[in-house]
Amino acid sequence: MTTEHNRSLALPVAIVVGSLIIGVCLYLGLREGSRSPSVVAPAADPPAAQVQAPPTAQVQAPAVEPTPGPSIYERAQQQAQAALDSAQPGLSMRCWTPPSADEPAAIALDYEVTFAADGAITMLAISEQRAAHRTRVADCVRGQPRPALPIEAPGEPVQVHLVLQLP
Repeated sequence: MTTEHNRSLALPVAIVVGSLIIGVCLYLGLREGSRSPSVVAPAADPPAAQVQAPPTAQVQAPAVEPTPGPSIYERAQQQAQAALDSAQPGLSMRCWTPPSADEPAAIALDYEVTFAADGAITMLAISEQRAAHRTRVADCVRGQPRPALPIEAPGEPVQVHLVLQLP
């Protein structure tokens, strides 16, 4: 029974001893690392003639000329708006109903579209403008299949704001 009792105590004792060794090593190592190099005095002061500031040289970066043409955002905006405008007649045909007396004769829907770097749509949100809204028409447009808004791959994620005028 004493052999079994010694074996059962061997593992906890080994863990405690190992932990103590690791703790002491960490303490001493951290203590050594906390000494700052400023405690060590320099060997000799440099001569005064060598402690001069370098002359200030004005280095001008070469002028970067702006690239002609629209930015990535502008190009994506133009291409997506053109694609949405081409889908407008079909959406009007499917979703537009003659307005009643208290409804606006035309509405505008806001599209917030995020494109991935490869030009694929990653997010599409459609909201109504408060000034002129018709909830049934907007709900019908939201219920339609996601519009194809092909754009050239911008090379980075791009978010654009589009407006769809109905009818």
